[in-house]
This record gives sequence, C-alpha cells and structure tokens, in this order.
Amino acid sequence: MVKLLVLQQWYGLSDPELEKQALNRLDFQHFLGWPEQPPDYSTVWQFRERLASTGRHEEPTQAMRGGDARKRPREPRDGIFFFSPHNKPPVITRCEKT
Repeated sequence: MVKLLVLQQWYGLSDPELEKQALNRLDFQHFLGWPEQPPDYSTVWQFRERLASTGRHEEPTQAMRGGDARKRPREPRDGIFFFSPHNKPPVITRCEKT
C-alpha cells in the first residue's frame, strides 16, 4: 500500500487513475511486486485517510526521500532538453527571402 502512495505522489495520479495505471503498466506492477490484483482506489483512499488520522501520513514520503518530509517534493519535468558539451544543439539560422 505504501508503494502505491509513492507511485501516486511521483506521477501525480488521482486514486482512480492510480488503480487504472497499476492494472495496465508493467513498470508499476514490477515496482509493486507483481500483485495478482492491486487494491482498488477506495482501499487506497481509506489507507491514506487512516494514515492521516494517526498523524503518520508523512512517513512514507519522508522515508522515500531520505530526509525532512516538510521539504517541497521535486516537480516532474517533461519536454526539457539538457545538452552536454559533446552534444551541442543545432544552430538555427534565419532564412531570408530572395
């Protein structure tokens, strides 16, 4: 269950979307240990609510980060390219009409 919460936070998924992705994605299934049937979204919600009621809802994310749970989690970055000195971006020149 804790691994499901970790995946949910990493990918920013809602409870129903988490259930759907856990059923369909092989990388999620591998991370979860290949369960026969992952828990449904209401079970995930109830587990998270139970953690929150005991005040232990920060512990799973704190353990995964290895530090202070109050730090802001990293945001996922899509569509950003990083170039190394060996892989320089192409130079785009302006075409002039003739």
